Amino acid sequence: MPSNKTTIKVFLTSCIILIFYCQGFASEHSYTFRISGSGSGLASIRPIITEFNKQNPDINIQVLPSTGTTGGILALMDDAIDLSIAARPLSPEEQKLDIVWQPYGSTVIAFTVHSKAEVTSTSEAEIVDILSGKITHWPDGSYIRLVMRSSRESDFIPVINHNNKLAKALKEGLSRTDVIFSSTAEDNIEILQSLPGSLGLTSLAQLQSEQTTLKPLMYNNIAPTLKNLNNGSYPFHKTFFLVYKKHLLSTALKSFVDFILSNQACNILKANGQACRGA
Repeated sequence: MPSNKTTIKVFLTSCIILIFYCQGFASEHSYTFRISGSGSGLASIRPIITEFNKQNPDINIQVLPSTGTTGGILALMDDAIDLSIAARPLSPEEQKLDIVWQPYGSTVIAFTVHSKAEVTSTSEAEIVDILSGKITHWPDGSYIRLVMRSSRESDFIPVINHNNKLAKALKEGLSRTDVIFSSTAEDNIEILQSLPGSLGLTSLAQLQSEQTTLKPLMYNNIAPTLKNLNNGSYPFHKTFFLVYKKHLLSTALKSFVDFILSNQACNILKANGQACRGA
């Protein structure tokens, strides 16, 4: 009997394939390839696709619904997509696969609140107390609504790995009965924006590329900015990777990969909350 995880992965891959077939094979372009993977990664790479298409109108890039990093790698191995965007390093098992994973950008991870929240900063001690339930209300008296994802998600991993105190607090937060869970990066943003009093984790890349109204908080008096990411003063960040099969790297797909690693794309990444490779 297959495990639940395997069943879910197969289901995700099947969905991607179904979507592709529903879109049809006909295209006015001479070449088409498909991308999926991390939701926050896809959000921040869309502006790069727009610029690439201006220069390469004969290449059609289909951005399929997000499957997350793990689902994207599975879809790549099943040839359901041609390029996956990963928001974490590959696991030891994934590194054994016949794929290339190439870093292209990084972004900060921030504790983020609803646009109407009166708070602008937080601290490690406050976050620990909020997650554990010792602090339940914001200074204005509104109830703190925790919005969380799995501890294996890329926005949570840097916080969990920072120190044992935060890792323990996040584990406690995940076990609370009043926590609101989001299944994808897109859902996470939508819930945080629609729920007064909300508090969650997001990436600066997604906040800026999707032009959200959410407020990323200062952490221990350090702002979650690219400047502070580059100088090493801000503690939480994640790296994005391009993942593909080298032996299936077509000329068209290679031109897109090369463009993502170019100075022109670097400027686009910076404008959308990412420090590009070598920045």
